[in-house]
Amino acid sequence: MEGANYKRISHYILKEKIGRGAYGKVFKGIDTDNNEIRAIKVIEQIIMKMNQNQGNTAANLNREISIMKELDHPNILKLYESISTSNSIYLILEYCSGGDLSKEKCISEYKVSKYLRQIISAMKVLNEKRIVHRDLKPANILLDSKNNIKLADFGFARSIKDALANTFAGTPFYMAPEILKVGENMNSYYDNKADIWSIGCIIYELITGRYPFQASMISEMASSIEKQLKSETFLDRKIFSPMCHDLLSKILKIDTNERIDFEHLCQHPFVTGPPLARIADEHLNNTVIHSVFQKQCDMALDFSDVVIMNSESANNQFVLHMKACELLKPCIKNQSCAIHFCQNFAKASRYKNSNWSISGLSEEILQISLNLCSKDMNHPGVYKEHLRNALKLLKILPPSFKILMLIDSIKHRLNE
Repeated sequence: MEGANYKRISHYILKEKIGRGAYGKVFKGIDTDNNEIRAIKVIEQIIMKMNQNQGNTAANLNREISIMKELDHPNILKLYESISTSNSIYLILEYCSGGDLSKEKCISEYKVSKYLRQIISAMKVLNEKRIVHRDLKPANILLDSKNNIKLADFGFARSIKDALANTFAGTPFYMAPEILKVGENMNSYYDNKADIWSIGCIIYELITGRYPFQASMISEMASSIEKQLKSETFLDRKIFSPMCHDLLSKILKIDTNERIDFEHLCQHPFVTGPPLARIADEHLNNTVIHSVFQKQCDMALDFSDVVIMNSESANNQFVLHMKACELLKPCIKNQSCAIHFCQNFAKASRYKNSNWSISGLSEEILQISLNLCSKDMNHPGVYKEHLRNALKLLKILPPSFKILMLIDSIKHRLNE
């Protein structure tokens, strides 16, 4: 019988474990009322009691439940219900198969701006309800099966109410200077600009693949921030486009009075993205569509992202990087495409053959795609991301029976 070997709580069946947090485990589960997949976070009561001395764990959990019940937004992880027993507390959550942003390293600015728009859309709801998340970081930003952002983990979130927050919480690498001051001086205060600082740190990490600020001890983080911000190489213009550089320089300000506010953050060109082509036509009725140029940029950057992350497994890295350059060249006016072109050309030059020939490209793409289709099969979220990346590679090949069959097979696995 289905579910006979699995634990059951109310009308939910707990299946395989998919994660672990500080105070509990996360399971993939099934809602038997509608047969939909859920993520079920299980917090044992005894573990909460054991950790009471390290902080108000129960209060944090109750706050997380209370805040999540208030929030209803497509880019915020949905809490369906919470169930409490004598042994455990169960949070029934929306299931996100795409993992989280911590796996996204050195990605293109166009992809970062897409994620950023969704994060900011979720933050608008937090601002309306006067809530500071206080722990924004890539690991707390989940991705669903369609790569849509889901803001999660509101255990440290706090309502500002009429007074500004003044408790010490968050993750040091993304912690705003004013929160670090709270750790030293409980009379210090902060507001939603602390979350804006964290967003700047996330943007920096997604593009460069490294933390913007590091220190061996949390007490040294404030001085590390000051030192890095004074460094001429911190916001390297060879890495960041002018728009991205401008945004980060306005976010990463120690003085909160100088830091960009939420309204201007929403209006910044890096957030709003490239202009859309407006088609004035009686049949289309002024429908807004993406320009052909932007679609071409998107395809080139998708291919480049996957090649940069996976080319080391190829027998001939040169042909992959040269193909990326070929796709990116017509889009060179786009800042992200220009940066990716330089990165791929530098790698191609390192591995170039005698006549700069890219023969054997199809075989290399097929081989990497097949490798991606067999990686991390025991981790559904990561595996589906590999499948999506394989499709991005195969998209640029001329159609053939073999290619079309492989694409159909991958799409079938994605829908399972």
